[in-house]
Amino acid sequence: MSEKSDFIQAKIIEIQNKLAKPITAFQTGGFKPTGEKTENWIGRVFLCKADEAKPVTDNNGNRLYPLAQFYLPNLPFVPDELKHIAWLTVFMGEEFPEVYENQGTNGNGWLIREYTANDELVEYEYEYEYEGEYEQKGMPTPFPLSFSFKEQDFPLWDGGGVPSDLEDEICELAEDYDEERDEEKDDCDILDYYEDIVGDNHCYHHKFGGYPSFCQSGVEFENDCKFMFQISSDDKAEFNVVDSGSLMFARNDKGDWVLYYDFY
Repeated sequence: MSEKSDFIQAKIIEIQNKLAKPITAFQTGGFKPTGEKTENWIGRVFLCKADEAKPVTDNNGNRLYPLAQFYLPNLPFVPDELKHIAWLTVFMGEEFPEVYENQGTNGNGWLIREYTANDELVEYEYEYEYEGEYEQKGMPTPFPLSFSFKEQDFPLWDGGGVPSDLEDEICELAEDYDEERDEEKDDCDILDYYEDIVGDNHCYHHKFGGYPSFCQSGVEFENDCKFMFQISSDDKAEFNVVDSGSLMFARNDKGDWVLYYDFY
């Protein structure tokens, strides 16, 4: 492949600087849990307020299982809107709620709880038993999560977070025909979004911050909600969002949470 021209190289840096967002990326397992309250988990929740120490149900009375617990103050990056939160716990129903066009609201088939450092929490090991004659695998196998800081997370194309004006510019730079010269461009003068801009810098796994990992064309979150974090299909934890998808959680300044997910 031809080396990119000076013009395209400068454009790559310019576009990356406009789009890059930092993230906290998580890795599943690989170490022994310490038992500290500050650990992050998938498939386990063990902290709550005293009056919440009981099986969890949603607004419709459906039982929910423990999906994840996060301790935010130790994470190298969290969105500004979450910096007042100490612990965040997530619960999910056996069947993923129907969100699609109408994004799921907190308490309908899933639940997020927020706690500050001033909240008095007790330890309560949330357990879950599947109803019915046959167990339906849904809840992840519990694993502690380690984390790392990544300076650059870039959006996926087609609704993943690229502003429309920048999207138009990228499309022009990606064209392989120069209308002014009425001839095909050299490879060195053509920009490839995924190869030149994104590369390996999109985290598809569990993360806080950055951009959602849409499998299909992206959506606009409703009610002024902004993407905050995601929990993705996880082979090690035996957790699958329908077909290798991700649960993408967004929040607004009022504290309203919405959920969107898609899959391949």
